[in-house]
Amino acid sequence: MHRQVPVALLATLCVLATLPAGSVAAPGTPSGATVEQPADHDSPPVVAGAAGTGTDASANDTGASANGTNPPADPESDVIGWENGRWHNESIDVNASDGIDRAESARLLNRSIARVELLRGVEFTEPVDLNFRNRSEVASLFTADNVSNPDAVNAYYEALGLVGEDRDAVEVYREKQAGGAAAFVVPRPVPQLDLQAGDVTVVLDEGQAAYPETHLAHELVHTLQVQQLEFPFARTPGSADSFNARRGVVEGEASHVGYRYQRRCAADWDCVLPESTESSDLSTAATGLLFLDIVRYSAGGEFVAQLQDDGGWDAVTDVYDRLPASTEQVIHPDRYPGDTPQNVTVPDSSGDAWQPVSAAADTVGESGLFTMLWYPSVANGESVVMPQRAAVNRSLRSQRPFVYGYEHPATTGWDGDRLVPYVSESAGENETAFVWQTAWDSPEDAAEFREAYLELLEYRGATPVEGRQDTFRVPDDRRFGDAFYVAQNGSSLVIVNAPTVDALSAVRDGAAPAAQAATPTATATPFPTATDEHTPTLTRSPTPTATPDAPSPTPTTTDSAPTTATTSGDGPGFGIALAALALSLVTAALVRGRRD
Repeated sequence: MHRQVPVALLATLCVLATLPAGSVAAPGTPSGATVEQPADHDSPPVVAGAAGTGTDASANDTGASANGTNPPADPESDVIGWENGRWHNESIDVNASDGIDRAESARLLNRSIARVELLRGVEFTEPVDLNFRNRSEVASLFTADNVSNPDAVNAYYEALGLVGEDRDAVEVYREKQAGGAAAFVVPRPVPQLDLQAGDVTVVLDEGQAAYPETHLAHELVHTLQVQQLEFPFARTPGSADSFNARRGVVEGEASHVGYRYQRRCAADWDCVLPESTESSDLSTAATGLLFLDIVRYSAGGEFVAQLQDDGGWDAVTDVYDRLPASTEQVIHPDRYPGDTPQNVTVPDSSGDAWQPVSAAADTVGESGLFTMLWYPSVANGESVVMPQRAAVNRSLRSQRPFVYGYEHPATTGWDGDRLVPYVSESAGENETAFVWQTAWDSPEDAAEFREAYLELLEYRGATPVEGRQDTFRVPDDRRFGDAFYVAQNGSSLVIVNAPTVDALSAVRDGAAPAAQAATPTATATPFPTATDEHTPTLTRSPTPTATPDAPSPTPTTTDSAPTTATTSGDGPGFGIALAALALSLVTAALVRGRRD
């Protein structure tokens, strides 16, 4: 797969969603109990051994194949498609209806490894432990994130329209993180849970009975990555967008292998695929934050599929040496690697009352902008900027149910952005401001995004501010009650946000200037007050192509490390449950609105 190196990485985990009902559990095991080994503590954990390790996970595994035939003869030496006495196309005796006991787990693990080897064309080089932990045991791994600047977190998620000032975005972020992982892989040992690098851990919830083997297959790809890739799974310096782009390769590879695995299950493999139902206690806001992550799996899966089409698995391996620079490249594989984003800077011109949190400046990226415009339709059960099903793309070669495309005309012309949070000692609780500079491929692309953004403001209840140019006000009794300045200058668009109209110019000098009668097309035609439950018809005058206050992006900057939330939950993980939950939200939204 790649050059082999010692694994010495931060033990970071990827927290994505509430687990669907159904995980590997021994029948009769008390709810929430750890079932890594039997109650007598004499038997070893479930282990799949690599060639020559001497570890036999299927010791005492003498169950006949489910179809009543004898399994094929074992090869003389380890081969791709065979693992510890189990062939990839062998039926095994696993009855998931009453839970999966330890012997069944060993059979399932070994066969799943053989199948992943066959699909990926790579041998596992080290043993793989399959562990089981209840959610309370692993919760600290997913919620111990050190949020370095809470104000920046609030500004970031408020700018995306995911968390209003009525809630603390840090709490919502941690709620999302603690929503749970169906399963995860650790890239380095975690002594407190007795986990080793590359181990697969299944997280148990009350009432779970079975675990689809396609989930296990996804995690085993991460195990291969840990065993054979020199890759920093921890967050490295860069923006939220570049991080999601890099993880689009890590999760995309697992998602695409999972897609191929599912197709074989539908065609010619006997698979353990018990039915499961998804449930979640996550708020709408926390679920919105989850949608920011799905791009890694959905578009990432298609990105890897395209690489594999063009150059085989070698091309997929090689991409780790030249990772995509933005989610734009992941969403549009034809833009990799040549279409690199602009480095956008935001010069500070604020007054004394507001100060930038420069260390927390971040790049949202195309996937974040798409989520911002699309998610209100899902959360509230009606079309706003996009139809509710705008993101659903079942042609993606990603593991089901990762069927989200993140592509729309309003965002596909993205060429760079920078969001800088601002704080003030006199501001109220959770009350922040921001300057968001965006760059586009053309003035037409900038205008298309501007139109969509103004429609989003309208939906939140915004009206133009009389006597001010490009200035809008959302009433304070709304979740996103604030003032906004939205100005275009050719292929550049700036958005300034503050609690009041007067504060806009205190955050950015020159924002919200007095309207000029000589430039009547510089503001949108006044539109009626909207409610969060209804989107009125809107007709606007032509979009301006120049505004003196909005300079073009400066082409020199350094993409600083994001500090909105320094996550310990961003290693190779698993989010099938996330996508299933998300898809169920889309479906539910077609029937009824959903509110926080």
